Formats: sequence, C-alpha cells, structure tokens
Amino acid sequence: MPILVAGTRLHWGFIMALVLAVAAWWIMRFSAAGFRIRASGVNPFAARSAGLIDVPRVTTNAFIVSGAIAGIAGAIEVSGVTFALYENISPGYGYTAIAVALLAGLNPLGVIGTGILFGALETAAGTMQRNVGIPATTASVIEAVIILVVIAIAQMRVRRTASAA
Repeated sequence: MPILVAGTRLHWGFIMALVLAVAAWWIMRFSAAGFRIRASGVNPFAARSAGLIDVPRVTTNAFIVSGAIAGIAGAIEVSGVTFALYENISPGYGYTAIAVALLAGLNPLGVIGTGILFGALETAAGTMQRNVGIPATTASVIEAVIILVVIAIAQMRVRRTASAA
C-alpha cells in the first residue's frame, strides 16, 4: 500500500478504513438492511413477529459481511504493514476491536475516534518500551482504565435516569 505521509507507516489502508466506516454508518442508519440488522439485534422476537424479518437470515448475512470486513482488514495489515503473512500475525486485534466498538457505542463513526485512540496507545506503548523502558503492557492497563471509566459513567447515567423517573 502506498504511504500517505513520508517518514511514517500511515498508508492508504487508513483511508480505506475511514471510507468503510462511513459506508457502514450510512447503511446501518439509512438502509432497509440496516434497519433489519438493528431490529434483529435489539429484539429478535419482536423483529420476527411484528416486522416479519427473517432473523436467522439477517444474522447470517451480518456475520458474513462482518467476516468479509475482517478479511479486508487482515489484507490491509499484510499489504500495508507487515508485507508478509506469518503465524500469530494478530496480537489480539479482535479483542481490542470489541473494546473499540463498545466504547464507540456500536456506532461505526464512533469507531473511527476510539480506534485512533487505541491505535495511538498501542503505538505509544511500543515507543515507550524501546526508548524509556516502560513495559508495553502499560497500554493495556490504560485501555482497561478507559473501559472501566466509560462503564462507570454509563452506570451513573442509568442510575440518575432511574432515580429521576
């Protein structure tokens, strides 16, 4: 993949990810397929009975598209970063992606910001380990603290809403 900024590893895969996130947001927000996915996710029983949505088919299609997007991400990783496919190429990217998606509120546009935050943390952790000797696992601790703070804030909002009602 061609490099976007000389002297960095930032390549066209970043632009492709941005375009894909915006497309996913638009599809989920404005298309009938997005409505079916959201309805099936919120309440599959109601989607089946009231909306006449084939929930197993919608779920299977969502898994297939999600797998295709993950495959694209892997291809971008190989062609833009590592330039080779080798065993253990993914050091837990899937688990990090779950945290990124949850912190983004399952919003594809929010994933852009949280993904950049987590990517910056991972990059900084490697740099700090090389230059200063701080363990790279410090980034994992910071990520965990961020997740716990977001969960605590969400719980406080829920309790405030419940006590106001």
